[in-house]
Amino acid sequence: MIDPAVLDALALRTHAEVRYACLVQLQNSDPKNVDKKPKKLYMCVGRHTLFFVNRKFDSTSDAIPPIKLAHVVKVVEDTRGTTDFMLVLGKDRPPKWAENVFVKAETREQLVDQIMVALTTDQMFRLNKPPGFPRFEGQLVSEKAHRANPLPLPFKRYTRKDYEGYWLFLKEKFKDKANALAQSNTGIYWDESRGLEARVDVSPPAPLLALSEAGKAHIRWLAMDYKSMFTHGKTKYQMIRNVQYNKKNNLTADVAQWTAWELEIVSETSDNTREFIVAILLRRSFLPPLLDCYQDIAVSFKRRLTAELVQQADHGSEKEQQKLKQLRQEMLREARLAADSVSPASANFEIYHDIVQAKLDALLFDEDGYRFLQQLTPSSSGATGGGGPIGPMYPQRAREKAKEYVKSLIALLKKEELLSSDDLVDAEELKHVSIDVEMPRPADIRMELINSSPGLEHLTGSHGHDSPGGIPDPHRLPSAASGADGLGLKEKFGADDEASRIGALGRRMGAGGGGPAAAGGREGRARNEWIMRVARYLAFSIDGGLLGASFTLATLGQALTVMKPENEQILKTELEFLLHVRPKDTNRKWVIQPIMQALRNPKFTETHNFNERVLTVFLEEKVLDKLQARNSSQVMDVMRLLLLSPSVSPSMKASVCRLALVKAQAGAAGGGGGGGGDLLSGVDGVRQGEEMNFVDLVPPLLQVVRSGASFLATYAIAALINFSALNDELKHALSAQGAAQVCVEQLQSKEEDLSYYSLVLLVNITKTASQRKLAKEAGLIKALVEILEVYSNHVEQKTKLLVQVVSLIGQMANDENCRRELIQRSTPGGSRQADVPYHLLAMLTRAPTGLTGAAFKAKLCFAFRQLCRGDYKMKAEVGKHAIPRIQEDFSTHMTTLTPEQVVQSLLLLQSLAEFRNNAVQMDDALREPLEKLLNHLKNQGGAFSSNREGIKDLVVALRAQIDRQTKEEFFL
Repeated sequence: MIDPAVLDALALRTHAEVRYACLVQLQNSDPKNVDKKPKKLYMCVGRHTLFFVNRKFDSTSDAIPPIKLAHVVKVVEDTRGTTDFMLVLGKDRPPKWAENVFVKAETREQLVDQIMVALTTDQMFRLNKPPGFPRFEGQLVSEKAHRANPLPLPFKRYTRKDYEGYWLFLKEKFKDKANALAQSNTGIYWDESRGLEARVDVSPPAPLLALSEAGKAHIRWLAMDYKSMFTHGKTKYQMIRNVQYNKKNNLTADVAQWTAWELEIVSETSDNTREFIVAILLRRSFLPPLLDCYQDIAVSFKRRLTAELVQQADHGSEKEQQKLKQLRQEMLREARLAADSVSPASANFEIYHDIVQAKLDALLFDEDGYRFLQQLTPSSSGATGGGGPIGPMYPQRAREKAKEYVKSLIALLKKEELLSSDDLVDAEELKHVSIDVEMPRPADIRMELINSSPGLEHLTGSHGHDSPGGIPDPHRLPSAASGADGLGLKEKFGADDEASRIGALGRRMGAGGGGPAAAGGREGRARNEWIMRVARYLAFSIDGGLLGASFTLATLGQALTVMKPENEQILKTELEFLLHVRPKDTNRKWVIQPIMQALRNPKFTETHNFNERVLTVFLEEKVLDKLQARNSSQVMDVMRLLLLSPSVSPSMKASVCRLALVKAQAGAAGGGGGGGGDLLSGVDGVRQGEEMNFVDLVPPLLQVVRSGASFLATYAIAALINFSALNDELKHALSAQGAAQVCVEQLQSKEEDLSYYSLVLLVNITKTASQRKLAKEAGLIKALVEILEVYSNHVEQKTKLLVQVVSLIGQMANDENCRRELIQRSTPGGSRQADVPYHLLAMLTRAPTGLTGAAFKAKLCFAFRQLCRGDYKMKAEVGKHAIPRIQEDFSTHMTTLTPEQVVQSLLLLQSLAEFRNNAVQMDDALREPLEKLLNHLKNQGGAFSSNREGIKDLVVALRAQIDRQTKEEFFL
């Protein structure tokens, strides 16, 4: 347990600093001094002492004196289980302690680690020399007791590997691999027979709030870090897989929440070897016992192929290539099985109910924490709360007030007849809540909640030696002089009933949180922080926390400006409270102010805190327009400010990017590059009458792309695609501000989605010669060749990406300088700038069938036609491969043809027919296929109906071209 507030509360009882604490079951082996019955209490690790505090936090009992670390001779861990260990004490120990002290802790690994750290530093402090490391293993628990709580057995031909408080299943062939520090238990395992390395990395537990405040709660951020580590120093690599993963098994009925991400990377080294890496990253959130921490675990498999095997993979027989593909798939399956089996070493998960409830009452969780805790069920795990299974947990006082608050807002909307369903007033959650529905006063209810916070009596000086201004700092340890009585906690922590005990903990952890104004009329910091947490919890309760999707913040946003003035003012005030724009200096009092007045400050994101989720809803539902914004340019100013601010979280920036995308011009969904996609479809465009200057958003969106966060860059580029699709002014603005350079840089990331959208945007901004010149100078041609080198052998898997690559090649080839560079061959010195035709011809033979293949072939035909322009050598080479493929499509794949593919194929054939040998080849090969094509057109409707006459004209022109070249009148 590492929560600072809890450790501070324990320090009040030990009168010394506490660095770690854990609920343990203690058994002294000497029955003369201590009862035989084991005792459950908190073991607290201090600098030089182990303290013991009972579960009521009321005292350190005289019957259980502290143990000086100087008296600990060694620590012995049980090899038959994961919970038991023994402290062996020296002869100079206190008389009430036996030589052997048996301890049972669900988090034994972490507790013993902390004891060993304290023991080592204590010995160095006292003896001024490096100590020994008295940590041993032995059998402490009987076989019968061990069998009473068994762990799952590994699969056949698998074994269980334990590491850093977790275990997983690996094949028996894996053996521990030594590193510079240890021979075993390194987390690295080696299978010599297959040349396969498995690795497990476990990070220390850390507070969830730290992730939430940084805006990096999503596991994709961890994946980005590991991807950077795996690809560091490697210029040629490809991302085969970079997606969210679903962990399959919960082998120990763990109460915590698991999320996962999967990476598969293939990289090449300078010595022509190839490395396959599969990594599955796991995040275990809401760790028992306090449900406020997370821990990251990475399971990675790595295999290196020799240069000979690489040659077989690229140029060997189909059988050899298939064998190597199976090896890669086998490694992927094995990595997934290992990751699915990862489980905490403890088989029981005790939740410290008193402490968790106290933190809940002090509103010290975020929205994800509240949601997780209220979904806990007794049957969801083996977790207990010190007396039975844990069920849903809520802030006791705050939840009841939140129900009243939500019901008052519903009543306000009902008076205006703005509810989608009148049943909301009597919803199950609100059925027993009593308020005045005729005169709803949400402001009074929230003030009641603010003034009834944990610690109200303490803050008003009604206990002990407190003064009205004596608000304790929850992050500072009280001085020894103040003690427990100085904070007025003696009476509270000594209470026997559970409610009093929980309330006392809440007062300590919640910083006292409430009460009237401090001395001198100034609000105290603790009260300000409490008000901020109240606003956040009420916003969560409204936005689905109580009634789910039937009543959210969007419901309130939509109701604004269609209400009577007096009710609109009430709602507006509550929305301003929920957004809660306040100075970051919590010593300063929060003062309600019009939202747009606060947001107009160009530095408000640097100097103020606010609820980002609420602001996101305000942007999406146009609440800012309704709250004193005179025109939409003010909203644009806010969006620009949020995108440029370094203090705004990535999640907030992603929301702004999505909003900008939705506000794109009508008709921009196609992207101009021949490709759709999840972010490029379903866009409604700008609403009627809404005029927004999208040019002003170009610099901040490009800044977001440059920030280095791939998922943010993906959203930003998707928005820019929709901006520029049908707007030449924006295309020129993007090109002038270096968008081509930015996109080329993103192509180096090898992130498939980011690369795809970057290519689509490049297609948009390379329409004119000046734009293509800027793109060429940015290194686009080199980047396109690198993509072809990596993915030309993976056409079926990467068709979507390659469609944009080929389309861009064709577009760049409009300029003769670019065309010559694209078809450049190897030089005598061995260097090669480009060999695009070779890769395109290779992809032509591997192109898939179906509609996806049809779009790809259409772009290929367009690119070939552009590259062959005025170059008869190129026409001869392309004709050898392209004519048979087109013949096959017109003969056997007629049902999968699309109008675009037919048109581009015929245009390419016309260009190729300018070379006589190609025309002779067509004369022999295309007579029957062209007839079939014309007959097929007669029976086709839909898209073909509008293109029928144009296609017929192309066929006639092609026949005439062939006739002229062959001098034979064979088309009668």
